[in-house]
Amino acid sequence: MRLVVVIVLLNIFQTCFGQKIKLQDDPNKQQVKVLVSGEIFTVFRYSSDYEKPILYPVKTANGNTITRGFPIDTRKNERIDHPHQVGVWFNYGDVSGIDFWNNSKAIPSERKGKYGRITLKKLLKVTSGESGELKYEAYWTDKNNTKLLREETSMVFSEKGKIRFIDRITKLTAESQDIFFNDSKEGLFGIRVRRELELPSLKPATFTNDLGLPNTFKKIDNEIVTGNYISSEGLQGNNVWSCRAKWVMLQGDIQGNGITIAIIDHPDNVGYPTHWMARGYGLFAANPLGQKVFTKGKKELNFKLMQGESVVFKYRMIIHSGKHLSTKEIENSFLDFASEI
Repeated sequence: MRLVVVIVLLNIFQTCFGQKIKLQDDPNKQQVKVLVSGEIFTVFRYSSDYEKPILYPVKTANGNTITRGFPIDTRKNERIDHPHQVGVWFNYGDVSGIDFWNNSKAIPSERKGKYGRITLKKLLKVTSGESGELKYEAYWTDKNNTKLLREETSMVFSEKGKIRFIDRITKLTAESQDIFFNDSKEGLFGIRVRRELELPSLKPATFTNDLGLPNTFKKIDNEIVTGNYISSEGLQGNNVWSCRAKWVMLQGDIQGNGITIAIIDHPDNVGYPTHWMARGYGLFAANPLGQKVFTKGKKELNFKLMQGESVVFKYRMIIHSGKHLSTKEIENSFLDFASEI
């Protein structure tokens, strides 16, 4: 009898407490919370309020939010440009002439026809454990709701020490016709980071004030701005924009905590090693499909999928709070990712 009680209690304990990474689906809010030891890591949002599924916010193990608040939860002293750059996302600027990258609620209705929407069809897998996996199916559609691409994405969330990982594998299939990914600088897998992780700048810009209203400054206060990009090839700062690299990391400080965010490319990806949209104002993205702007016209890639054909993209995102991670640590993670996925 005692043995039975012990087994039952162990089962209850494992069910309630044994899942380090727990995913909680909330169909009413159209979101999936990703919890690490009971605390928010990120939230997968697939509501029709957004033009594509996103991860927002994204937090470190120390509880620091690394994503910009605007336009969902605007904070004081943050930029209010590019309202389409929300959290972490995956889309592209020219899919057979349709712009999926720049679509947002800020686009006037008379211009909406030029933009596409990515809509979740169904969640395929929501599992918890030592790591958590979220798998879903979505469609990339135009203004007439024509299904241009079918997307199947798996995201695996994990944590080792204070290093958090998001491994994303996305399969895109040409659904109703041949699809042309016309060469564009606006893609593909990106994150928009908070003010502290931007790079210092002297250019005029608009920020929110105490009331959350826009305020334009000719001279910018860079006191809390600490960001710096570092590429696998040794480039730093604004020189990382447009370069090709296996990985890029962004380092800075938030409230005394050293922050490292890295995006790792995979050797199987089209365009490897990818070009980088690493902007000083906080856009951090890998773009394997756009080459013309990055090479000043020397190269051009217009990737094509015949109807029924598929392409797979694999990325790893690393989020760490504490002592800045070294280039060796990111390189080792790249080697692991390249060999294991």
